[in-house]
Amino acid sequence: MSSSPRLTSVTSDNVEEACALRVRPDQDGLVKPVAWSLAQAYASPETAWPRLIVDGERIVGFVMAFLDVRFHPGQPGDRPRSGLWRLNIDAGQQARGYGRFAVEAVNDELRRRGQTRTTVTYVPGAHGPEEFYRKLGFRTTGELSGDQVVAELEQEPLPAPARCRQSGTGPRRYGNERPGPAGCAGMPTPRVILLLSGSLRSGSSNETVLRTARAVTPTGVRTVLHEGPAALPHFNPDDDVEPLPEPVARLRAAIDAADALLICTPEYAGTLPGAFKNLLDWTVGGTEICDKPVAWVSAAAPGRGLGAEATLRTVLGYTGAAVVVDACVRVPVDRQAVGPDGIITEAGARERLAKVLAVLAESASDADSDTGAGAGTE
Repeated sequence: MSSSPRLTSVTSDNVEEACALRVRPDQDGLVKPVAWSLAQAYASPETAWPRLIVDGERIVGFVMAFLDVRFHPGQPGDRPRSGLWRLNIDAGQQARGYGRFAVEAVNDELRRRGQTRTTVTYVPGAHGPEEFYRKLGFRTTGELSGDQVVAELEQEPLPAPARCRQSGTGPRRYGNERPGPAGCAGMPTPRVILLLSGSLRSGSSNETVLRTARAVTPTGVRTVLHEGPAALPHFNPDDDVEPLPEPVARLRAAIDAADALLICTPEYAGTLPGAFKNLLDWTVGGTEICDKPVAWVSAAAPGRGLGAEATLRTVLGYTGAAVVVDACVRVPVDRQAVGPDGIITEAGARERLAKVLAVLAESASDADSDTGAGAGTE
């Protein structure tokens, strides 16, 4: 192995070479081919993170992580997990350190996303990778996923990046720590959830979802609908300095004043709409989203909108947002179930949106507990 292997994305220019990778013959029954993995990544873009392992100009392997997957949905104690889904090192490139490099790269990516545990599953047996993962620190959990053993590696969380650290010595303050009106010091105030639409179209399904969320806001929560991305100038790093353009200053102030964010965006051409991506670009240089609970609701029909969700997850990773997986749901909009006021009347959809807001508010409360006064956190 050279001193500088790296991971790179799969593209139309390298996919053929990637699919030509072959493991040793005795490993064929232990790991799916790269083409199979890429098909799975195409079908599940919101949970798959596929990358090629490159040394110099040569592709020497393939690695794919999974993100926020539940192994036992509906069972008590089940939780979202992230980890190593697939690892294929070309037969002629094995025993050169590429496998270790790929696992460590996945570990680093998961830590960057705020994870402290990497999960892997593998087929047990004499030719299996159990010893390889054991040497890297993975320990079996006693579970099985189908016919595969489950093992996990515990990791230390990354230190908060400098852009995410709060000014002063105290912890981040959330809603119930804000001073109340005169004479009401110490009284809890509602959790504020900022609603962000990714659509510019008047009367869009995304706007319908967010207006319905406002209508079903539970007790102890206050929702604020943002004005939208139309007024924002095109992002230019040269302009990301004080004084900020007025619409940008209003956006960052609204985010900073909120305890959590709820996003509802359409998908255009397989990704986020340009105007909403522009809105998110304006948040990267600030600290307002960092560590803040964020979730999204998709108004798309089942099987659609996955590209936008995958891009949104990636961009939020760069802002340091705390994505609340349990509050990310799908609420397709049936126009026949929308009243003249532009609000959904169907009871099931309204209940799901109310639950999303409650989960986000609870996540903000959990963040208070994690960064309580006197804890000395940054």
